Amino acid sequence: MTQYVDIQYIRNAIGITGTKESCKGCKYNEPEGFACNTYKAPSFAYVCEVLDDAPIVDAVPVIRCCDCVHFKYLENLQMTHCDVHDRCPDYTDFCSWAERKDNG
Repeated sequence: MTQYVDIQYIRNAIGITGTKESCKGCKYNEPEGFACNTYKAPSFAYVCEVLDDAPIVDAVPVIRCCDCVHFKYLENLQMTHCDVHDRCPDYTDFCSWAERKDNG
């Protein structure tokens, strides 16, 4: 299962105040580790440790109604319709019965 992390938690834990663009061309920005004096960034090993300890969200991808084969827009009535639930869902609704459209 894909794990999602809270990016702001990671940025706060590491103490990053700059952006990726800020570090381009910096002599301390090396894959084997760095200690940036400008942004007080930690070592690469510490970054990996923080990523491993970051809280994860138990989430699964969903198919929104607008991307589902059961979702229809009825032009003549100017409304949406779900063939499974026989109701008028919003484009961003979702359910466990969803099936992705081929081009969705």
